[in-house]
Amino acid sequence: MNTSFAQFDVSGTVQSAGGEPLVGVTVAVKNTNVGTATDIDGKYVIQVPPGSTTLVYSYIGYRNEEREVSGSNSVLNVVLEESASELDEVIVSGLATTVKRSNAANAVAQISAKELTGITTQSTFDAALYGINRSSFIST
Repeated sequence: MNTSFAQFDVSGTVQSAGGEPLVGVTVAVKNTNVGTATDIDGKYVIQVPPGSTTLVYSYIGYRNEEREVSGSNSVLNVVLEESASELDEVIVSGLATTVKRSNAANAVAQISAKELTGITTQSTFDAALYGINRSSFIST
């Protein structure tokens, strides 16, 4: 049987360069609408449709990573590298949606990168935001 025309599962773990599991990393099959997200332990399982060969891993504040896959490599562990230059501006909304800042109809507060760094080492983006803006409630 030619495995390039059969659907197959790929599973694995996504971690930071420091070995911490990354929660909520988007794992998508390139050029399709098939995707999933990593769980609390950084683990994922995704069904790769026939003819697809590339998975894309993306996470806020980290460089995107692309990996070639096939039916013969069903376990794929990935380490994402931090990239401060990739993080220009993020809007956190209590409405569970993302909007452009110019289209935001709610209160907007600006927090500089300087305010997020140097205080303590945080393993997640929401942990870095916690307590910075008193008018926001961050729930994980």
